[in-house]
Amino acid sequence: MPGFTEQLAGIGTGETREVRVTFPEDYGNPDMAGKEAVFEVAVKEVRHRLPATVDDELAKAVGLETLAELRQEVRQRMQRDYAGVARQRLKRGLLDKLAERYDFGVPPSMVEMEFNSIWAQYEADKERQKAAEAGAEGGAAGDGPVDAAALVAPEETALEGASERAPASAEAKQPEAREDQPAAHHATPHPGSAEEPIDAAAIVAPEETALEGASDSEPAASGDEDEEKTKAEFRHIAERRVRLGLLLADVGRNANITVSQEELNQALTQEARRLPGYERQVIDYYRKNPDALNNLRAPIFEDKVVDYIVELAKPEERKVTPQELMTESEPEGESAPAA
Repeated sequence: MPGFTEQLAGIGTGETREVRVTFPEDYGNPDMAGKEAVFEVAVKEVRHRLPATVDDELAKAVGLETLAELRQEVRQRMQRDYAGVARQRLKRGLLDKLAERYDFGVPPSMVEMEFNSIWAQYEADKERQKAAEAGAEGGAAGDGPVDAAALVAPEETALEGASERAPASAEAKQPEAREDQPAAHHATPHPGSAEEPIDAAAIVAPEETALEGASDSEPAASGDEDEEKTKAEFRHIAERRVRLGLLLADVGRNANITVSQEELNQALTQEARRLPGYERQVIDYYRKNPDALNNLRAPIFEDKVVDYIVELAKPEERKVTPQELMTESEPEGESAPAA
């Protein structure tokens, strides 16, 4: 609540203080929006944090035995994180290059389906944001049934993928609406697996969004945005997604790239582990829903196709600082491998 914390500055143990605040005009609960509220705060205890002592006890507090093990664990985690970001930036650059070099017509029906998917998620995200602002967002009820589909919803899979530069007018990002991901629901037969074709539009699927930087044209999420303009921008994103999906699907087909059952099982296991306590529901959901399983297979296929193209491109490696690696903007010509 804006202004709440500031009014508690300097208060001590045993003191009571009234805090007066005004709810924002755009507050999620319209009954409270713009209204003044008074909170009576009684301070029972005041604490402050002390710097942790870096020793074996700190290591034991996080489940390890020695400080040496803790240092090694942190080092390995940092290496994984940096390697992941470097990989995602490479993939983003590659997809940008492919989008620059290939321009061909795509089936309008595929674009429409992808647009509808993007728009539906955009609307759902706005509703979730309103619910969060109103304090109404929460988990499943303790006594009620759990919706397995909700456990594997797109918002649960946001750390994997590709993205594009937002337009100057964008004020907020909608990571689910990124252009460098082909569309997610339009089947074009090719050998994604021996039993079932990969959904061509699911290549670089919407789940793949968060760590590659902003590389999509994304409409702003402001309340006064022009809906028609937003839809036009989303439609452009949908068209690019479909085009990239078809392109990568064609490359994979020509290179005889497939996703093995073992690879799919590993991905399914990883997805289930992300929701402790609901592993069985997640696995059952995927096994009973071929479309969901296809979307799980698609990112694996995509990565294998990207690996294949990068191997042909033979991009040069260069050393950068962690700050340079984590910065979105790059000097022109360094963001992508040679095509």
